[in-house]
Amino acid sequence: MMFRRAFVDLVLVPPDHDLRLYVDFYLSTFAALLTGVIAIHEALYAYRMHGRNSTRTRPCWAAATLDTGMGGRRTATLQLIRSVMQSEAEAIS
Repeated sequence: MMFRRAFVDLVLVPPDHDLRLYVDFYLSTFAALLTGVIAIHEALYAYRMHGRNSTRTRPCWAAATLDTGMGGRRTATLQLIRSVMQSEAEAIS
């Protein structure tokens, strides 16, 4: 994923230790809420799995966001996004 530095500086303000594990979910969700998204229903990439992948025992991002694979972090991350949107409303607008 690629984001403008100004966007990251604006929204990556919370000192949440666990966020480092879900920063991709946080940033992509925040960006989607602020700018909108489109869905592409065709795989445009391949992901190589092997025994040394750090995510080999975790569910993929898409699956984790659709079910409870994130163990409550999804809800906590969404609440964090809401909190930052409220506290940074003036700068965001």
